Amino acid sequence: MVIIIIILILVILVLSFLIWRIRDTKKILEVRVHKEAHEADLILREAFNSLRASVKTQIKILEKVRTKRQFTEEEDKIIKQLRKDLDDAEKFVRKEIEDIEKEIK
Repeated sequence: MVIIIIILILVILVLSFLIWRIRDTKKILEVRVHKEAHEADLILREAFNSLRASVKTQIKILEKVRTKRQFTEEEDKIIKQLRKDLDDAEKFVRKEIEDIEKEIK
């Protein structure tokens, strides 16, 4: 009878330790994922700021051309599409990062 009680106590202790370790590991993983998502968000902002600046520079060059001649309808569409694609891509990636952060909370 005493041996059964000792075994039960040991099983309870081992299970308690495992539960504690699992919770601790889960918390560590949550912190790491949150940190990585935050870093990805910062890098995303920097990358899109750089890309946006580059696109704006290219558009300014095109705007100088516009002073010399009228843009075709297709050229106007290309400029608008560049701006739209850049905004859409940034929104899409930002939403994915937000989804990751929601999942870990």
